[in-house]
Amino acid sequence: MVKAQKMAKDTVFIFSAHSDDFVIGCGGTIAKYAKEGIDVRCYVFSYGEKSHPWKEARDVKKMRAEECYEASKILGCKTKIFDLRELNLREDAKSKGTVKTLEKQVAKYKPSRIFLHSKEDPHPDHKAVHALGMQLINRLDKSLIPEVYVYSVWNPFEFKTEYPAMFVPVKESFEKKLEAMRAFPSQRVHVAFPVFMLLFRGFRDGLYSGHRLAEKFFLVKTKNNLSIKKRNNK
Repeated sequence: MVKAQKMAKDTVFIFSAHSDDFVIGCGGTIAKYAKEGIDVRCYVFSYGEKSHPWKEARDVKKMRAEECYEASKILGCKTKIFDLRELNLREDAKSKGTVKTLEKQVAKYKPSRIFLHSKEDPHPDHKAVHALGMQLINRLDKSLIPEVYVYSVWNPFEFKTEYPAMFVPVKESFEKKLEAMRAFPSQRVHVAFPVFMLLFRGFRDGLYSGHRLAEKFFLVKTKNNLSIKKRNNK
């Protein structure tokens, strides 16, 4: 009798500049994927310690880490936080070998998809994570290159992105996203605009793609670096 081979679990990586960006940008998708049995791993580059300049940095890091891990628990993903200084991500990533560390993570888990910040996002740390993510992709062996998607946080519209769009229906997981957002009490003032924005985007992208609620991503890289037809959902 031949035993059936256990299929490898699909893995997805999410790159997030700060401790709450992955929730704002793709929380519904993370929750959906996790429920489907996909191994979702989030890599947070900075705690975002400058969000409370009147407090000691170590206290802010502890607070934001606890919030981040609680949100991750709600969404069903695993999260690793790199202690890179806010607004100094590229410099610290270079000195600490962060891209090399991520390269090892890719070799170990072989993700089928990586999600990272859009280069159109105006925040310098978000731009830095996009650049570091693409630097990582360019270092990978061709056999390990996954599909690479970008997500938005502070840019409500994409004016320069002409890549194929993927719409992920998140009607069933959107409440999980909102619950995860509530896990960041320290960011209530800071995320007021993103909360409004994510609701606007959810309904807008859902209407556009034929779903009640959806999250939109742009495919910027494939294994063969070839253009693919526009997708409506996945």
